[in-house]
Amino acid sequence: MSPKSCPFCTLPKERICLETPATLTFLDGHPVTERHTLVIPRRRVESLLDVPESELPSLWAEVAKARALLIETYHSEGVNVGVNDGPAAGQPIAHAHLHVIPRRKGNAGQNLGCLDDAGLAEMRRGKAATVMKGPYKGDQISVDHIIPRALVPELDNVIANLELIPLRMNEKKNAAIGDRQRDMAKMFYQAGLLSRKGLEAVLRWCAALHGTGEITARAQAVCRKPLRSD
Repeated sequence: MSPKSCPFCTLPKERICLETPATLTFLDGHPVTERHTLVIPRRRVESLLDVPESELPSLWAEVAKARALLIETYHSEGVNVGVNDGPAAGQPIAHAHLHVIPRRKGNAGQNLGCLDDAGLAEMRRGKAATVMKGPYKGDQISVDHIIPRALVPELDNVIANLELIPLRMNEKKNAAIGDRQRDMAKMFYQAGLLSRKGLEAVLRWCAALHGTGEITARAQAVCRKPLRSD
């Protein structure tokens, strides 16, 4: 693979989160968790073991920066740092890279008590699991889009844009766009999962809200204006 055909050697500038003369840091295009980050040497080598010894301190310093950013800014409780070395180990691109994957204790399904043996058995039978903890105990679990599908249809099948939510909470939920959706839209755009048009639609919607979380007539009018093309 030549540098011209390597996707890591031809990254769009807007995807890069941090950079040094020796390294680049950016969001993974196929994230395991939200804000899954990659740190790579600018020099294209296939294996981490081929990175010159003089460049390793800079590479690990950027991993430390990414970890600190994920914990301090995005409130991750820990990270997995790892490397897949070679195609047989799951390395899809022949350019060495380190994964920095943010983690939190449990997840929505576990916190709602619907991923126990009984809940998993329900799902195997094609049924929605039942919430067993908290104020929505007894509800069925449902899946909903974090950024509304009506606003950005292209995110319909992006797993990172889905969340587990009790059915009653989902029924009461409106299509409001707030800081969470805005930040996630930027993340999806940087990861190549959302087009510029989609990002602009979310940002324009946020800008048109009056801080109430309600979709106003003005917001609807603003979002009907034509978007710039990519």
